Formats: sequence, C-alpha cells, structure tokens
Amino acid sequence: VTMAPPAAATNRPTEIPGPPAAALAPIGRDATPGELGSFTWRGMGSDAPWLVPPVDQAVRGPGPYLVTFAPALRVESWNARWAPIVDGTAGAAAGFEQGESGPVVLEGPEAPGAWSLQVDARFAGGDRCAYYWLLETAP
Repeated sequence: VTMAPPAAATNRPTEIPGPPAAALAPIGRDATPGELGSFTWRGMGSDAPWLVPPVDQAVRGPGPYLVTFAPALRVESWNARWAPIVDGTAGAAAGFEQGESGPVVLEGPEAPGAWSLQVDARFAGGDRCAYYWLLETAP
C-alpha cells in the first residue's frame, strides 16, 4: 500500500484585528461595554458623530470610573469629555480630564444627571479610538 505524503500546510494571511473593545465601570462594580465612535486603526478609519448610547446600557453611579480594553493594550495617552444629554442628544461638553500611559481612571462629572461620556484613547503605534457611554449620576 502506497501512502500519499501529507498535504502541505498553507499559510493563512495574517489578520489585522480591528479596534479593541472597551468597557467602563465605577471602581469595584460591573463593567458596561462602550460604543465605538471615530477611530484610526492600522490604516483603517471611521468618522462618527458624538454618540449617545441607549438608556438600557447606562452606567449608573458616581466615579471614579475604570476603562478597560480587550485585548488589553498599552494606552499611551487618553482624554475624556462629557456632555449633558439634552432631548436625547449630547449638549455642549461640560468637563474634561486627561491622562498619560497607564490605566484609564477618571472621576467624571460632579453634577447629577444624564451624561454622554467620550473617552479618546491613543495606543502604542499611534492607533486611536473614541468610545462612548451613557452615565447616569444620582444627586
């Protein structure tokens, strides 16, 4: 009986993964996935307006808040802005925070209300993504 040689392995092209998923949680609580907005990622890009995620995805409670990424990538710098929700859309930005390399931890708005939070993260290599959450802070 003659055996045929095993088939040669074929190399698959390397896939370039898209932007990482992001989640936000008040410290010590469950995380809520973010909505990806504008990004530039490994030669790809998308431009989106300021987003207001659905009410059923709201993050409730005061800060500080921790943003995590999957896969876990090194953040070189980040900034966060929040705007009050007015008639279902984001009003004018009312606050701002920023940070350098390391964990993304922010205090968020001090005033009670419903807020659209934007976190813009710059990763190693210059890739950049904006993520959005609906924050509901109690009085």
